[in-house]
Parts: sequence; C-alpha cells; structure tokens
Amino acid sequence: MKHSTFLELTVEDQLRIWKKIGVRVAIRKTSIFYHVLYQVAGFYIDAKFFRGSDEVLSIHSFSSLSLLAPFLKEIDISDIME
Repeated sequence: MKHSTFLELTVEDQLRIWKKIGVRVAIRKTSIFYHVLYQVAGFYIDAKFFRGSDEVLSIHSFSSLSLLAPFLKEIDISDIME
C-alpha cells in the first residue's frame, strides 16, 4: 500500500490497517506521552499515547526519513553490528 492511498482512507480504516500490518520499530517516551513508531508498507506511523494508557491519542503517518530523527536513538541495532 502506498502512503498516498493510506491517507485517502477513513480514520477507522487507517487504524485497522495500522494494527493489522504495522511492525513496531521503536518507542520514544516523554514525561507525559509515549510514541510508538511502526513501519507500514514503506511508510511510518507515529502513534501517540498517554503514559500508562493503551488508548491511542493520535497517529501521524509519514514517508520522509527526516521525521525518523526523534526515534533513531531508541532503535537498537546492536544485534546486526556483531
């Protein structure tokens, strides 16, 4: 699925697709929120939650690699470096 196609879906369908085929890549925590980065068919989704909750506050999808910067320090690549 292309990112442009995903953006044309309803919010409900976006959530369904994300939960069905998204692969968790990283988690980033702040004092109030945590963000979970998922890869979905060539683009990414940043899902935002309140800390201590499983309720999704928002999702932001993107294909620009520059938007990965906040997550890069959270991605453990030690297994592939050995």
